[in-house]
Amino acid sequence: MKKFISLIFCLIIVVSVVGCTSDKIEDETSSVVQEVKDEKSIVDISDIKVPTVVDESKVIILDDAVDSDSKYASYIFYTDIDNNVYRRKIGLQVDNDISLAVGLLEEIGVSNPGIKSIIRDEESNSVVIDFKSDASVLQSGTAGETQILQSLALTFILSKEVETVYYNVEGDIYTSGHYYFEPDGFYISKNILLTNWDDLF
Repeated sequence: MKKFISLIFCLIIVVSVVGCTSDKIEDETSSVVQEVKDEKSIVDISDIKVPTVVDESKVIILDDAVDSDSKYASYIFYTDIDNNVYRRKIGLQVDNDISLAVGLLEEIGVSNPGIKSIIRDEESNSVVIDFKSDASVLQSGTAGETQILQSLALTFILSKEVETVYYNVEGDIYTSGHYYFEPDGFYISKNILLTNWDDLF
């Protein structure tokens, strides 16, 4: 009987240790997009790392916008008309590229994000952001269009570690009154962005 009680006691200790270890591992493996399980766990999202080599003294860091209804959280980067760069952590309901892009565009006041698709090429680590023909980006003035295109590129390069960003409209060449990207819709690469950061912003 003593051996049986000792065995039960040992099993309880092992289960407790394994449970604590798995919680610790989960906390230590934070990523740019992290699930929020309940209101209390929002505190854990502060551990999200920003995988970027940009000098943060040149980025205006805003308060987080993550609430208890958010299931995920991610950093977004965006510019204003004076070309200042901002970083903010926002809450998302779905963990995918379109949700992140729409969340970013809503944050900067875009009424019709109009994103048709975002295709990620894992081999080249690039994204092609395809807009619908009635998207706000195509109806904006030069400053508004530049802000939208820059902000999407900044977010995907700095927050999602994408190497190259391309833009299309309805699966074809991106063209508007201000921009025309041919032949493949190339907008900017991580290398160009980081090498020319001081000139761009």
